[in-house]
Amino acid sequence: MCTPVAGLPVSTDLLVLRRPEPIRQGRGFEFPSLPFGTSLTRLRRVSPGNAEIARTIWAGLEIEPGLELESMSREELDRRLRIDLFDEDIEIRNVEGSATASGYRGHDGVRKWAIEVWEVFSEVRHEVLEVVEAPDGESVVSVQRTRGRMRHSGLEVEYRWAGVWRFRDGKVRSAHGYRSRTTAFEQAGIPQKGRG
Repeated sequence: MCTPVAGLPVSTDLLVLRRPEPIRQGRGFEFPSLPFGTSLTRLRRVSPGNAEIARTIWAGLEIEPGLELESMSREELDRRLRIDLFDEDIEIRNVEGSATASGYRGHDGVRKWAIEVWEVFSEVRHEVLEVVEAPDGESVVSVQRTRGRMRHSGLEVEYRWAGVWRFRDGKVRSAHGYRSRTTAFEQAGIPQKGRG
């Protein structure tokens, strides 16, 4: 996990390297102006990994008012869902007690899951608050705030929850929802020490 340094943006796209490399200035070498004790020298972009795949999928699941499910072709649905990022044997389990069923399998299951969610909401936004990679290198936890309007009642809802995403060969092989961040972190094997 990166720590903010001297106003530099910190994101999952950046990797902090800790070997000091001085900058040649005038007659000598100077280190970049950073807080005492910081040995940040350069940032490099990391190739898109599992965390970025999860963020990409969340972006495709948002619904704008007026989205017409009935007129959406299968190709359009697959493109929107980024079906290419899901393993053919994907398993999806919703948060216990959610408004939609749980237990979807395969690409057809992904399509069914998305349509059922979209049938419940007339509009929905997923604000990804945090994506943390697990030590196994094959799992991530995403914590998101979901806001939406129920299609049939017009009731506005907002809730915070977490998902554990497991990957195989760069594709999502399972996605399981949990009510709490703590439970999701435990399921993914992410240590909780020092986390709020």
